[in-house]
Amino acid sequence: MSRNIGQRCCNHCGHDVVLVGQVYTASPDRMGVYAHHYQGRAFCDAECPACLAQYIAWDANKLPIEGSETHSDLSYRHSFNDEPDERDLPRYTVERRWMRTGVWGADPTDKHQRAYMRFEMPKRA
Repeated sequence: MSRNIGQRCCNHCGHDVVLVGQVYTASPDRMGVYAHHYQGRAFCDAECPACLAQYIAWDANKLPIEGSETHSDLSYRHSFNDEPDERDLPRYTVERRWMRTGVWGADPTDKHQRAYMRFEMPKRA
């Protein structure tokens, strides 16, 4: 079991996470018994805007600043682990829909036709 997820994007839907809240340092109320291992590092709460999974963004060398992309790793917010607590789980399921774009009647073997991914979020109640 490790503390970090090992990536910068959402572990559930692959969407880029955004930093929310203020930068803080390691403390026992947030990191539990592991706080002393992470002294001197800066942390910031993060959230996936697509599925609303909750994370802690952190970087060993830089301070994550609200609204920037300076974090290098994520952990789940409430468990401070690579396995989520129930409160860290996504609130929505994100469907990925692939759609082919290109010129009508174009050669289907043409490698220049592109596919893109679109995320659709359900409306909040």
